[in-house]
Amino acid sequence: MVNQVADSVLVVEDNQEMQDLLKVLLEHASYSVTSASKGSDALKILKSTSEFSLILLDMTLADMGWRTFLEKLNDEGLGKDIPIVFCSAAPEIERMKLPFGVVGVIRKPFVIKDFLQKTAMFKRTVEPRPRQNSSEITAGMH
Repeated sequence: MVNQVADSVLVVEDNQEMQDLLKVLLEHASYSVTSASKGSDALKILKSTSEFSLILLDMTLADMGWRTFLEKLNDEGLGKDIPIVFCSAAPEIERMKLPFGVVGVIRKPFVIKDFLQKTAMFKRTVEPRPRQNSSEITAGMH
């Protein structure tokens, strides 16, 4: 059975200007948007609700790296059926193997039309992903 979730996106971005831009773009495209400036805030949000069709995750958060965020997400059993998309200007994003749970990449800076197309493509419309051990998250990630 395929899960359909209202078009609600969790934006995890520590740069306030980028967070505001993403929110405006997504809301203009009829998404409901919840934002978090820190990975720890995003985890708190996900503890209270998992009704997101997508998580847009900046790779370079101030309070934790993306690996730590994914490990905590997995260890706490949060968001296990929500696709995660890296949205980052980090140079390594284009040559890295995507870790478990991350379904795609949106490279900053981006063309607005491309951003919205990728967001629509990656949002949740698939079966929940299986759980894994934290050690599997970082395997092969160098």
